[in-house]
This record gives sequence, C-alpha cells and structure tokens, in this order.
Amino acid sequence: MKKVILFFLVATVAVSSCNKNNSEIKTTLETENEKLSYALGLRYGEGLKQEGIELDWSAFITGMHHKIDDEEQLLDSKELSEMSRKTNKAKLEKRKQEQSMAKEKSTKFLEENKTKAGVTTTESGLQYEVLSQGDGEKPGSSDEVSVHYAGSLIDGTEFDSSIKRGKPISFRLNQVIKGWQEGLQLMPVGSKYKFYIPSEIGYGQRGAGKIPANSTLIFEVELLGIVK
Repeated sequence: MKKVILFFLVATVAVSSCNKNNSEIKTTLETENEKLSYALGLRYGEGLKQEGIELDWSAFITGMHHKIDDEEQLLDSKELSEMSRKTNKAKLEKRKQEQSMAKEKSTKFLEENKTKAGVTTTESGLQYEVLSQGDGEKPGSSDEVSVHYAGSLIDGTEFDSSIKRGKPISFRLNQVIKGWQEGLQLMPVGSKYKFYIPSEIGYGQRGAGKIPANSTLIFEVELLGIVK
C-alpha cells in the first residue's frame, strides 16, 4: 500500500508541472524537467508493471488534473471505495495464482532433481551435491562461518553472489534460513556443495527481495572457515 501511495504522490508532482494539452510521446529529452519526469516514469512504470496494473492513461491524467485543480470528480466516494476494493481483490488473486504456479514448478523440479546421480535428499527435503570435499571440521548449529556463494532460481536467474562481489560473508548458522543451517552443518571446512533448498526451508510464501514466494533456491556454497 505504501508503494502505491508513494507512486501517486510523486506522479502528482510530475503531472502538476506538465501542460494539460501536452500529451505527445517524447523521443528526446532536453530540459531537466523532462529528464526528471522521464526518470520518474521509468521508476514507477516498473512498479505498475510488477503489480500487473494496466491503466487508461487518458482517464488517469484526467483524474490527476481533477484532483490537482480541485475540479469536480467523475466518481463519488462510494465508487472510489469500490474501485479500490476491486483492485486489491484482483492483486490478491493474481498473487495467489503466481504462488500456486511457483509451487507447482518447484515441486516438479525437485522431484526430477532428486533422481539425478550425485544428488542426496535429506529428511527435511534439502537436496545437495558434493562438488568438492574438504577435510576440515564441520560447523555446529550456533557457529559463525565464512563462506563464498552464488544463489539462483530454478530458471537460472541469479539473485545474489558473494563471488561476484569479490568478498566472502560471515554469519552465525542460527541466523540464516533453515536450508543453509542444515546444509552447512554437513560440510567440512574446505568443501564446496550445491544446495537445492525447497521453499519450506527457504523463504516460504513470503519470498524475499528478488526471490518470489514459494521459490526453490539453488546455492553453490564454499565453506571457507569457522570463525573462532
């Protein structure tokens, strides 16, 4: 909700600085105001795209001007409330559908993946491959560890990588998702494993940042050491 409110606040500022009759599509940007307006359009257009909202731009701009200029509105308060209710309902249904589809894809992927040579499945549903086996000690559930990793979704989209940043990270095992807690305790220091983490021991239905809800996570993890 805050995201939508912020969009309308910023859009109001942008539209208020435009000529009402100036509705042509820009092909070049010359003034600072044009560049600012275009940048805001890109930023908040992406937000609308992610929300799945399709606008009638003529009606949208009309509504903005009616509000800014205190002109008579074409919808009363009851109609506005009803439109808000319908919009929220549509977004909720869309989100549920996306979550259901993601769950189905993840389940199919894990069912197929567990049959591959070298893949071990634990009782929790965690799947892992040993890429290289170290000979150091294994961390405990509350130890602090240092790791290098790369994380991706089952479609190959990489969402994070300490390797690309060129800097390993350190954390206590009891502060990360359950899939990491379990997987890292299987690894001797010096090992590199590949984890396939079901959403139930990942980020679940809430997702996180670039990670959609109900996502299976794939991590290549190298355990560099236990921080004493």
